[in-house]
Amino acid sequence: MVPAFQFIDDSNADVGDAIRWAINLLHDLAESTLDADDQKSFFKWTLKSLEDKRYEGWDFHDDFMAMAVHLAKNDKQIRDTEAVLDARIEEFTNKKSNWSSNYNLESAVLWKVHLLKSNDRPTEADETMDRHKNLTRVRAEMIQTAWDRGKTDTVKSLASEAIETLGKDAPGLISNWQEWLLKVSETEGDENEIIQRLEDLMNSDPTTDIYLKLKEMVPKDEWPPYLRDTLLPVLQTSYRGRSLMPEIFVQEKMWDKLLEYLKKNPDLNLLKRYESFIKETALDEIFELYVQLIRQKLKHNTGRRYYQEVCKTLNHVWQLGAKKEVEQLTKELRKLYSNRPAFLDEVDKLKF
Repeated sequence: MVPAFQFIDDSNADVGDAIRWAINLLHDLAESTLDADDQKSFFKWTLKSLEDKRYEGWDFHDDFMAMAVHLAKNDKQIRDTEAVLDARIEEFTNKKSNWSSNYNLESAVLWKVHLLKSNDRPTEADETMDRHKNLTRVRAEMIQTAWDRGKTDTVKSLASEAIETLGKDAPGLISNWQEWLLKVSETEGDENEIIQRLEDLMNSDPTTDIYLKLKEMVPKDEWPPYLRDTLLPVLQTSYRGRSLMPEIFVQEKMWDKLLEYLKKNPDLNLLKRYESFIKETALDEIFELYVQLIRQKLKHNTGRRYYQEVCKTLNHVWQLGAKKEVEQLTKELRKLYSNRPAFLDEVDKLKF
């Protein structure tokens, strides 16, 4: 089916999905127990498929390598598979470094490591990984291997080195390496170091779970000044950190801070999400925010879909309790946008 890709429109993915289903079935078979004849012929097919020109450019080589590694049983099959992997490693090592060549190189290295480990050759597997430790997926395998062996010092060294040497080119992986450093610190029980690791994660990949862990680690009497002077300023430095702040304000019952945040970051979805926590004490302020957002939406957008959203919001605020205010606002909007029949039509559908 693969050559059909050259001649058809597969935008609905019918052919692609069928091929992927077949590939997944072959993976299942390769990892199952087969009789000797089936295993032998299947293994030969995988190596032959690696050389088949019909599959070039469609990223099936990684699948065929994986099958070959799982199927290789006797010494000759293992040698043949290793030779194919070595050739592929050499090929992509010599190619100009880019995302595609690095990915293919990583895959070949990791499948060779898997082959060596599954055949009781851990030293050779370690040497193979060490030669390619600057590839991020290989580094991840090295760290996991060290962790499984209980070598926390090695985990710490590999993760710290990765942040220093690989973090610039792979900033999205920094938090993964920081999580490994946190696991080591938790194993060693160093509370100050655990707090430092959690702070690092709050800086790179802030989450509610990390915040809760920090709150658990910091002594209760030290938490309020720590939250005010250390944690919240760190969160202010990144978009993800700022996005987490309203959740923290809710957890800490900092209702004034939550209202201040909503005023500084006016957004309909955000307002609807957090209004319930402050509507009893700040209904007027909530209404003013909704008015501001409704006016902005009508000023900058036209079309029935937007008018329906505005009317839905008007109805929502009316149900919150600002009935007279919403009715007055609706009259004003009718006059202001009397030249928009679709808007007036949607307003007529309101139940107040």
